[in-house]
Amino acid sequence: MKIMLVGPGGAGKTTLIHRLLTGEFSHGQFSMTDGVEMRSWETNDNNSTQITTSTSSSNNEANNAKRNMILSLWDFGGQEVYMNTHPMLFSHKTLYLLVWNPRVRTSLADLEEYLLNIKNRAPSAPILLVTTHSSDVDPNSSNFTSRLLRDLEKHKFVTHLSLDSSTGEGVDELKRMIVDLVKQQDYSRGLVPGWYLKLEEELKKLSSERFSMSRAEFGELCLRVSNSPTIKSTTKSS
Repeated sequence: MKIMLVGPGGAGKTTLIHRLLTGEFSHGQFSMTDGVEMRSWETNDNNSTQITTSTSSSNNEANNAKRNMILSLWDFGGQEVYMNTHPMLFSHKTLYLLVWNPRVRTSLADLEEYLLNIKNRAPSAPILLVTTHSSDVDPNSSNFTSRLLRDLEKHKFVTHLSLDSSTGEGVDELKRMIVDLVKQQDYSRGLVPGWYLKLEEELKKLSSERFSMSRAEFGELCLRVSNSPTIKSTTKSS
């Protein structure tokens, strides 16, 4: 399942992803994300996590009992120039984290624009509103934050959570919320045609050699892979 982190620049999305994956905080290590960055995250029912570079895991009984999940974290740059293009990547089969930093005085209109973009593209997708830097700004004592959250209630996001990536406050709670929401979604596992998986392998090989391909070249690759005699017609779980 995809987890998309959206929100204004400087909200701490990349730092939060680093904390989720490693359990560590690095001050000033990350520059503002340009475009979209994706990472894989392996987690399970008992909430232990690790970075993963493949969709395969150990087949021993202990790991199987934990019901491992491979999640795809999408880190969207918060620059205004991307507001019109990023929503084209939004989809129904996604959990959204709308992340904002109260220290930079994000406006209600800014957050509403993100919420409306999500609702327009994926009206049934769950949304978590995440307030960062909770050690610096107590959302319960901030009139601005309280008023903003009250005004946003009409958009019916799943819940609101305050956390701090530097201290780790609220991060474990966020992990539990993500795992619970993913388990609730009927589409967290799906069937994918076998040739899709082969196409993915071919594209990964090509990505080390070239930056882009034309629509015609991509169509030819799809046709060649789908007609390969080694591809079974049955579907595979992914």
